[in-house]
Amino acid sequence: AVNDYDGDKNLLGVTEQFYLKILDIDRLDGRLRAWMFKNNFPQMIAIESDVETLITACNELVDSEKFMKLLEVVLAIGNYLNSGKKGSYGFQMSSLLKLKDLKATGSNINLLTYLIQFLQRNYPGISDFDKDLKHVEPASRVAIQNIQNEISEMKKGLSMVDNEIENCTPLDSSDQFRSKMINFLEKGNEQIEQLDQKFEEMNKKLQ
Repeated sequence: AVNDYDGDKNLLGVTEQFYLKILDIDRLDGRLRAWMFKNNFPQMIAIESDVETLITACNELVDSEKFMKLLEVVLAIGNYLNSGKKGSYGFQMSSLLKLKDLKATGSNINLLTYLIQFLQRNYPGISDFDKDLKHVEPASRVAIQNIQNEISEMKKGLSMVDNEIENCTPLDSSDQFRSKMINFLEKGNEQIEQLDQKFEEMNKKLQ
């Protein structure tokens, strides 16, 4: 085995010489995991763009006057259909998905089709409300739980890097692991803090 070789190391192949070199590295396994995490971190932190998409989509929904008018019309129609009952002051957004499933007795059109025709006749200016909501469709593809899991994994990774730094020998000037990882850890913690703030803002807007 290479471990037991005590002859001239220059006679060994490149692979064997490399193997013997890395055997002398302290805490090799932990360092390799730290380097792998550092290399993968840019791809992981890129999930921030999904958080920003959700925040922008929420702002678009709240700021769109056309969409707000559409919701008013839906609420008014709902109150009309429930005439005789106490007026509603709101409805679940998920109820919009059920409009196409509602039909009046003997009618050939569903409530969604009726709503479209009603808007075209009475509020033609809001029929293109979707132009105000450009980020809503991409936001619908974002899995919030995946974002939360990814943030948790990044925090664990940064904690692991911090632990490896603490176990380094700081006086070894030839070992660049510590200096490079300290620099990465500082920037990584800043990025995670910023992502945490945006994630919290996103959750407040979704409530």
